[in-house]
Amino acid sequence: MSFLYYLRAPAKRNLPQMSSVTERKPPSPEPIFEAVWGFAVTRVLTTAVDLDVFTAIARGHHTVDDLVKDRSCSERGLAMLLHALTPERTGLDI
Repeated sequence: MSFLYYLRAPAKRNLPQMSSVTERKPPSPEPIFEAVWGFAVTRVLTTAVDLDVFTAIARGHHTVDDLVKDRSCSERGLAMLLHALTPERTGLDI
């Protein structure tokens, strides 16, 4: 190969253009948070099944007080569990 090979203009390639720094969005930590807390929805559902909360609700216990008495558990803990099961908290479309 001759030296003139290196002096010629490089061939043009159809590569996507890099966006300028001003056009790019700053990186979001949201995907990391979703990955880290992804287990939470599964853990909430598992806890509700372990406590048999859905069966108690089906039997007519519709208030937190009724559920606490029927399930023999903490009122504060059960209230947090029920709050976590609501569609607004889980992101589920029910």
